[in-house]
Amino acid sequence: MAADGGTLTPKARRTREALITAAREVIGAEGVGAANVLRVCAVAGVGRTSFYNYFEGMETLVDAVAEEAADAVRRRFDELHAEMPRGMDRLATCIEMILTSAVDAPQEMLLITALATDAPPIRALLEQEIAAELRAAGAGGAAARARLCDFLATGILALAREFALGRHEAADVRHYCGYLTAACMQLSKD
Repeated sequence: MAADGGTLTPKARRTREALITAAREVIGAEGVGAANVLRVCAVAGVGRTSFYNYFEGMETLVDAVAEEAADAVRRRFDELHAEMPRGMDRLATCIEMILTSAVDAPQEMLLITALATDAPPIRALLEQEIAAELRAAGAGGAAARARLCDFLATGILALAREFALGRHEAADVRHYCGYLTAACMQLSKD
C-alpha cells in the first residue's frame, strides 16, 4: 500500500483523506501540538489501528498535511505571479494575497500559520519567496535580506493569524500590507 495514497482502493483513499482532513481541522484549530493519533482518529471517525495502515505516526501525517498546504500556497503564488516581474511590487502583492486569504478562508489560514510554526515547509516556502523578491529588488546585502526574510515572514504570519481570528477588519488588509512593505523598504536601506 502506498503511503501517499497512490495505489489505495477507493475506500482506503477515503479513509486516508478523512485522516488528513481531521488532522487539518485539529492543527488549524488547536495547533500541531494538539494533534495526536487518538484525537485525529476520533475527529475522522477512524479506528486507531487503521491509522497505522496509512501513516507511520503523527509526524508523517503532519508532514503530509504540511506538504499539501505548501503545494496549495505555492500554486497560489505561481498563479498570482505568472505575469508579474519579481521585485517589491510583487512582494506587496504576495503579502496582500496572504492577508486577504486570511479574511476569505480563515480556517485554511489558521492551519497554515499553525504549520508554519511547527512544520518547516510552509515557513521555508514563504522565506524563499520573500528572498527572491528582495534579491530582485536589490534590497540590501545577503545578511540584511536574511533579517528581512525573517522579519517579514514573522510579521506576515502573525498578521495572517490575527486576520483569520477576526481581530482585524478586512478593510485593513491594504494598510497592513503597506506598513510591512514600507518597513521592508526602510530596513533594506539600513
